[in-house]
Amino acid sequence: MRVCLFSKYGKSSNLLYEGVRKGLKAYRFPYLDININLERNEQTPHWISIPTLTKKNQKLNDKKILEKIARFKPNLILLLQYSGLSFLFDNGESLRKILGKKGKIAFWLVDLAEKVCENKSLGSYIDYFFLSNSGQIKEYQSLWGIKNIYFMPQGCFLAQKFPSPKKRKYNLGFLGRRQENDHRYKERNLILDSFKDKFGLYESDKTLNIKETLDFYQKCKIVIGSSWRNDFYLYSSDRIFNVLGSGSFYLCSYFPGIEKLFSNHFHLVWFKTIEEGLNLAEFYLKNDDEREKIAYNGYMLVKEKHTYENRIKNIVNIIEGKSSSFYGYL
Repeated sequence: MRVCLFSKYGKSSNLLYEGVRKGLKAYRFPYLDININLERNEQTPHWISIPTLTKKNQKLNDKKILEKIARFKPNLILLLQYSGLSFLFDNGESLRKILGKKGKIAFWLVDLAEKVCENKSLGSYIDYFFLSNSGQIKEYQSLWGIKNIYFMPQGCFLAQKFPSPKKRKYNLGFLGRRQENDHRYKERNLILDSFKDKFGLYESDKTLNIKETLDFYQKCKIVIGSSWRNDFYLYSSDRIFNVLGSGSFYLCSYFPGIEKLFSNHFHLVWFKTIEEGLNLAEFYLKNDDEREKIAYNGYMLVKEKHTYENRIKNIVNIIEGKSSSFYGYL
């Protein structure tokens, strides 16, 4: 499998990109890294929902990019998040010619769209669509005209070893942006403020690298988690996997389908109301051994089922027709 990867956000990278690159290297798949927004001299889109693309707008550098891809001779083009969607829409026919009859185009989206817009012209170029929630699969199938859409959440970065309890300096922690002026985060901020008022909350909204992210989580006895929407089937951010991958205890808002991935009070703990969450935090702060046991169980589970190596193997096996299911269910 030779993979052309459209992945970077402008001049920077992100955890999803780093994870995919790690997975490709693990299986020794040759890959071509296309920093598509930089090479096209365009801004990286930051869409809340992917808009309907209607007007092709080829760029001056597109011919050179296509020539570079052709020289590499990929049999899979993999787009991550929004980078590369405009290029695909503008140059889909040319990419199809480069790939030939057996080559495939796949798209991995790990954001929850506020609204799924019609995009059948764009969808006509995509053979496989991997999505980090199951709740919007039917909408994308209908509005994008893509049959092959599969649940595929982000993976985790794994600490080399389970951390010592002595490293836990803070009672509760949260890593992520508050987005105070974004209505989508109103519920999450209410949850976080409730924990902060009662227990204090070690927080950071900085963009941390992988090592810094794992280190942040390991300093916390309990890491709090809540996505901006907790009502979509199997939707969560990658925080759930990275917290467990760090070897820390995760206390999170319940979302539909979480029990297909984790066992409550065994791999992590979830709550359905703020009051329940506060009571659970108080209980587990007083019960160190039980809390660390759950953290260890979660660490071992994601080590087995939720690394980026697992995800790349899963994606490739689906594309090659060896599987049609997600490997991370209990």
